[in-house]
Amino acid sequence: MALVSIVTATYAGDDPQFLAQAIDSVIDQTHRPLQYLIAGDGPLPDVTRALIDARVSDHDWIELCPLPGPRGPAATRNEVLARCRGDYVAILDADDAMVPTRVSEQVRYLTEHGLDVVASWLEVMDPTGTEVGIRKFPETAAEVTAKAPFFCPTANTAVLFRRAVLPDFRYPKLAVGEDYRLWVDLLRRGRRIGNVPRPLTRYRTGS
Repeated sequence: MALVSIVTATYAGDDPQFLAQAIDSVIDQTHRPLQYLIAGDGPLPDVTRALIDARVSDHDWIELCPLPGPRGPAATRNEVLARCRGDYVAILDADDAMVPTRVSEQVRYLTEHGLDVVASWLEVMDPTGTEVGIRKFPETAAEVTAKAPFFCPTANTAVLFRRAVLPDFRYPKLAVGEDYRLWVDLLRRGRRIGNVPRPLTRYRTGS
């Protein structure tokens, strides 16, 4: 099976418990092989470093990438994307989680539909992890392109893309909306973006 690289950016302000759930959801993926890069945006608290080190020790395909910072999640992701070796690259935010079949389903869906980038619907959960709803996105590449001028047509934390997209996949330096701008930039370059029409990522909202 194809190697898939997964990137998570984290910093000192992230909840260690939420980060642990994110990492463990990657460990529980049914797809293998994986490369998991956890990008540390500046110094991390001892408790965070300890939980990451424990998982790195148990899984040789997980790597902590300490970076000077904090510089923000967009710049941090950009920095480690160059280290991705996979045929595909996936993004997961530090307070969210993948369902176990996310990677395998997205690789299959992307391939079957001739996409460059694929995400999915989101299972929205509150800070306690309780599901509070489903957030849907347009499915096909044509629908994503048509809706992009009006709202963000996919979710950053749910994205998986082909390695060939890496030269174009760079988050712009913006105060807000860097992911939305990235999707627009990719669409303008002719990249095809779609969404699996079911929730494959658990997205945590604030209180």
